[in-house]
Amino acid sequence: MLCAVYCRLSKEDAQKQGVESESIANQRAMLQGYAMAQGWQIYQEYIDSDYSGSDRTRPAFNEMLRDAKNHCFEIILCKSQSRFTRELELVEKYIHHDFLLWNIRFVAPADQIDTAALGGKKARQINGLVNEWYLEDTSANIRAILDDKRKRGVFIGNTAPYGYLKQNNSNHTLTIDKPAAKIVKQMFTAFLNGATYTDIAALLNQMEVETPAMHSAGLAGKPVKKGLWSVAAISRILSNEVYIGNLVQGKRRKASYKDKKILYVPSQSWIVVKNTHPSIVTQREFEQVQHLRGNATRKRADKAANVLSGFVYCGLCGHSVTRKASGAKKVYYYLCCPACKNMRIPQEKLEELVLQQMQNHYFDAIPGKAPKGNALENSVLKLKAQFALLYNDRLNGRITTTQFEQANCHLLHCQNALEALAQQQASAQTNREVLKAFEKKVGEIELPPLQTKQPHNAQTQKKQPLCLTHRLLSNAVKKITLYPSVPQTLQKNESAQTVICSKKRTLCFVIEWCNILR
Repeated sequence: MLCAVYCRLSKEDAQKQGVESESIANQRAMLQGYAMAQGWQIYQEYIDSDYSGSDRTRPAFNEMLRDAKNHCFEIILCKSQSRFTRELELVEKYIHHDFLLWNIRFVAPADQIDTAALGGKKARQINGLVNEWYLEDTSANIRAILDDKRKRGVFIGNTAPYGYLKQNNSNHTLTIDKPAAKIVKQMFTAFLNGATYTDIAALLNQMEVETPAMHSAGLAGKPVKKGLWSVAAISRILSNEVYIGNLVQGKRRKASYKDKKILYVPSQSWIVVKNTHPSIVTQREFEQVQHLRGNATRKRADKAANVLSGFVYCGLCGHSVTRKASGAKKVYYYLCCPACKNMRIPQEKLEELVLQQMQNHYFDAIPGKAPKGNALENSVLKLKAQFALLYNDRLNGRITTTQFEQANCHLLHCQNALEALAQQQASAQTNREVLKAFEKKVGEIELPPLQTKQPHNAQTQKKQPLCLTHRLLSNAVKKITLYPSVPQTLQKNESAQTVICSKKRTLCFVIEWCNILR
């Protein structure tokens, strides 16, 4: 009679003490001797090493089943039933059903199992149940050990997040990867200064920056497949707390030890351990980015972008203002709730006036007028305006990559100095002379030339106006409220302006400005 010999050894079995009898070599020797004693001829030896008894994708296991179905042999010989499978479902499917149809005899000497003998089915079912309990207990123990490591701030991922490396002396501790960390820092800075996900991805692709997958493959010495930065990749990086020194793990889990399907865990159930490794961006920068991401504007293919989405509210009812098209020319209006029918204003006019207010409040130096806020706040606001213009110029191709990097490095140096002054001001009265000197230094920042090519006509020589973007707006404005007339009282950080909407109707909008140093 022809028999198939099946041997299996999992990693867990190999790590146990006193498992010499479980090794592949010992299983083969035992089964070969047993087959010889029974007078059986071995058709083929099927061996799976480093595979769990619950793994249904075992290559040798599946090859043996195909050969059994094709009647290549009459007997399957395993040391024990657990070597064949630890799942009760597979015991029932194959040993008690398919093998009977295929006329296959199953023998496991260590468990004294032989399907040719009558009355052994209950014993095999009990063995299958015990083996499945073992799987369940092992899975629960492994999950508990991994969760304990996560809670202790031990990094257990296979690959470090983009911008970090695993330390040489410990694969469970993260250290900064300087070249990639520089790119991450620039992503956060660009987003804070008006760039969208698409803008950042386009800029990185234009600069031929390696994607996280390419960078990881290069570090591991593997072949690098060329790829492009995507909006999803930018979004994942900008929302990851790992860049402020917090280790976030447990975002995904398997459905069960029987199934390899991955389930996404709700964010409130993630395991977050703070200050486990060096940060790449500050806590304040990360919080500002999340605020901007929460207010991200939506744009449909058939509609113009709603730059003020999420900012405009009705002063009478408090509801958020919606937008609606009117007329054949598709003029967009901001509309309040139905109870406030006369509270509407053309979108284009409101955006124009808000931009004008921002320029007056932040960007333009108006002679003869007192500065808004203190010297430090004004310096920060001017710096943010320079950042916004710089990134717009790079995205529009008006400056080269080298010019962009030089100017960006200069602005980042000034930003770090301003942050240090802000910390001093929070604890004590900052030296006025130091503030004035630094404000003068920031005011003297000169960006690279806006055009690197010879213009074709006089129209291209004109300086392009500052454009109102949703994220640029988010840096400066908390809320815009519409009123029928100017409110009697305004807060310190608010400004009002009256708008003529038609011959018979005027409105007032009040802007609540952000505290830039929050």
